[in-house]
Amino acid sequence: MPHRHKMALLKKRPSWNNKLRLRDDHTLHPFVWSHGTGELIDELKHVREILALADKIQPSEAARPIEIEIAFEECFIDSHDTLMMLMDRLTDAWNSSALFDVLNYPDNSVDGVSVAYKTANLLFQTTSDKFLRMRHLYEQLKPETRSLIYKCSGPAQLERSMIAQRKEPVQTSSTGSVFQPACGFTFRAPAPGNQTDALEEDFKTLLVPERADARSSD
Repeated sequence: MPHRHKMALLKKRPSWNNKLRLRDDHTLHPFVWSHGTGELIDELKHVREILALADKIQPSEAARPIEIEIAFEECFIDSHDTLMMLMDRLTDAWNSSALFDVLNYPDNSVDGVSVAYKTANLLFQTTSDKFLRMRHLYEQLKPETRSLIYKCSGPAQLERSMIAQRKEPVQTSSTGSVFQPACGFTFRAPAPGNQTDALEEDFKTLLVPERADARSSD
């Protein structure tokens, strides 16, 4: 009974949802990871740190008097131009609201205003440092991860796609399906009208190594 009671309470929470199995999640993007599991763990740490740093920059009462918004794709600072754009956005936020917020600080004494100003300056500096850290972390990401980022719409989809390591879909030719056995020979279904010639050419390609082996054995 206590167990059922706890489950009932958890399900009443708005944030509680059953998690979708990775094999059943068709929203995930292909992610072919050619490195080891240890490298994947490190890659996830870098991605999570980038997103955590960006989350601390998001508008909130605790972040006053500087408030700026950052879109998901902007969290991954992929160029110097993007870095400068975010730095300028931070400066614009300072110029437009910081002074007003400092002057409207609850403590109107000289010391109170001085503390508010120093706090605002410190926040400006730490936010600038976070942008540099985010840029540094992005530079360490593997090409596979960088490519995946631009296909995803949010943190959950990005992280789950990385963990799932779903392979790229098999490409088929314009003439039909592609059959490739373990020996490396590729058979492509021929277009109508050229079936005989195409089959003969494919079998010639397949038999060439055997002929070479036969000559060497003689």
